[in-house]
Amino acid sequence: MDRQERSTRTRAHDSPLGALDVGFEHRSRTSGFTLVEVVIVAALAMVVMGSVVAVMNSSMRACQVGSTSAHLEALANRTLDHIAERLQASSRAAITPSLAAPFSSRQIDFQRATSFAGGVVTWSATERITFQYRPGEIDDGIDNGGNGIVDDGQVVWIQSLGLPGQTSSVLADGVTEYLEGETLNNLDDNRNGLIDEAGLCFTVDASSVVVHLTLAARSAGGILVTKTVEKRVYFRNP
Repeated sequence: MDRQERSTRTRAHDSPLGALDVGFEHRSRTSGFTLVEVVIVAALAMVVMGSVVAVMNSSMRACQVGSTSAHLEALANRTLDHIAERLQASSRAAITPSLAAPFSSRQIDFQRATSFAGGVVTWSATERITFQYRPGEIDDGIDNGGNGIVDDGQVVWIQSLGLPGQTSSVLADGVTEYLEGETLNNLDDNRNGLIDEAGLCFTVDASSVVVHLTLAARSAGGILVTKTVEKRVYFRNP
């Protein structure tokens, strides 16, 4: 009887330790991550990283486009200022051709007043501002120049036109064949009051000439960016 009581007490006394061992063994088996959990975490991490990379790429593209757009706008305005400086010294009678809206010309010939004495105006030799296709580019609907722009050209200023001392200067590159939004179809596609106007074009009225210009370039990321500007120039001479 005493042995049975002692045996029972011993088992009762040892049972908590046994339970502790079993619990410890159970927790050891269930501690850490399962393979499924690791895969889920890795997938979530990849999604987050992909989103971050996408945002960074989008921001970089926007920055590149913004930089190219600012460059084109500055170049276009500088070119129009250069043209205006020369045209305002001319007069309506000294300009050809003199097409009025809705028609326009991609070039303009003019003379500038260089002096005035005794009621007589002295005029310069004839000058021309015109659109010319870039070297290596022709009017065929193909990007022959390899710069990512089809049939693009330049703003060219020609002095002493037709004389032995004739000189030419390029004022801007990347001029589109037609003004932004316009195509060759005898319609005013961009609703600016002109029909089939070129990327550089001139319209003339009694006291002024309006110059339109569209420039284009590819950003560092290869996105085509265009910028269109216009300027009305009033003649100083009657």
